[in-house]
Amino acid sequence: DDDGDHHHHSSSESSSAAAGSKGGHHHPTHETNVWDEPPASEFHVRGPRYLEDGKKIVASSPAWRLVAIDCLRKHGKASIRDVGRSYPRDAAPTFIVNMMLPAVDPHVSFCFWFHEDASRRDAKFAERLRQFRAMSDKEKNEHFKVIPYLAEGPWVAKHALGSKPAIIGRAIATRYYVTENVTEIDIDVASSSVALGVWRIMKGAAKALVVDLAFLLESKLAADLPETLLGTARIYNFDFANSKNPCFTDLSGHEPWLAAGAEETVVPPPRDDDDAAGSGPNPHHVLGAARSEPAKPPTKLPGPASAAADPPKKSTH
Repeated sequence: DDDGDHHHHSSSESSSAAAGSKGGHHHPTHETNVWDEPPASEFHVRGPRYLEDGKKIVASSPAWRLVAIDCLRKHGKASIRDVGRSYPRDAAPTFIVNMMLPAVDPHVSFCFWFHEDASRRDAKFAERLRQFRAMSDKEKNEHFKVIPYLAEGPWVAKHALGSKPAIIGRAIATRYYVTENVTEIDIDVASSSVALGVWRIMKGAAKALVVDLAFLLESKLAADLPETLLGTARIYNFDFANSKNPCFTDLSGHEPWLAAGAEETVVPPPRDDDDAAGSGPNPHHVLGAARSEPAKPPTKLPGPASAAADPPKKSTH
């Protein structure tokens, strides 16, 4: 996608954020292996008259909310894909972005789980998603878009990742798994030499990175504008180098996870229970916590103002 820089910061602000500034919405933390949702206002999307004037606008709240991020690991020949096969058919509608990272043994995937947010219901986006789900895989490849941003980290990583919107399916092998209540996108990062090069740089510096991602469906028709974000995610300082990192969910030995029509849920889907949501001061969630402690639903994420105002609290796992 060549429609320009997405991020709401000026170039000087971006530089200070990358250097670890405490300005803006970004909330620096030295915690490792935690996540939250960055403010939607940090991203620019195509505006209502984009096809005529090429102008972008500050994004509004995403239509779906992030409820969990997993880092899945599996030894063996089969890669981790079709994660949604284990998802209960009577569960809440779920959108899964499965980033299959360039690792052979063990295979590693980052899975982002989104649930529709009733408080953000957007009829136009709901129709866009319905159309997307009905498309052929080739058509889907022309619509799913990711906007990256390195909120904190060394310049070499920031330069490698960039901040331009990218239509993932044009450059990276992408598979889709769609059922009545699941939309899953499996992205094989290793299939692209460019993406592989970026990943090698990012992996080496991962423990010092704060990475923001926005996911959306590109609007190509005037009737579909302005664009709406599907969801956003921020990952803080993930420790890839530590093979004993407790945030890895090890799937080794669980072949049913990958089998068509498997009934066994190797990793429980995220709990979606707002009534039991916590309200503590810590806006950050431990990666995989919803899986390792399935009895405890993830806490309701605070809004951007609350997240910016409250200091981070060291998480325990």
